[in-house]
Amino acid sequence: MKKSCLVLFLILSAVAVVHAGHPRHRHIVHRPVVKVVQVPAKTGRVDINCNRKKADVYVNGTYVGIAGSYDGWPGKLHLRAGTHRIVIVSDGVAVTKKVRVTVGREVDLNIEFK
Repeated sequence: MKKSCLVLFLILSAVAVVHAGHPRHRHIVHRPVVKVVQVPAKTGRVDINCNRKKADVYVNGTYVGIAGSYDGWPGKLHLRAGTHRIVIVSDGVAVTKKVRVTVGREVDLNIEFK
């Protein structure tokens, strides 16, 4: 029992020394990732809250991505001021909404598929 405890202690000590001395583990400085997003002038935002994050999103007939990309994190849909037709399609079912976007404002668009 004493021998096995001594062997275990020596192995753990050796691993700790080797691990601490490894060059990848010295002076690690973690810096937060900052992403600067330039928002075009004369635009507003649409926050799409949808219970199907992989639903396809179309704005005025043009595919712009999936709903999960515009749910507030990581981003929102930036559109020029005016009225837009947003269509969200999931499993062959389409939901169409007309949205009025105002400069500098945010519109919450809540879509729930059954």
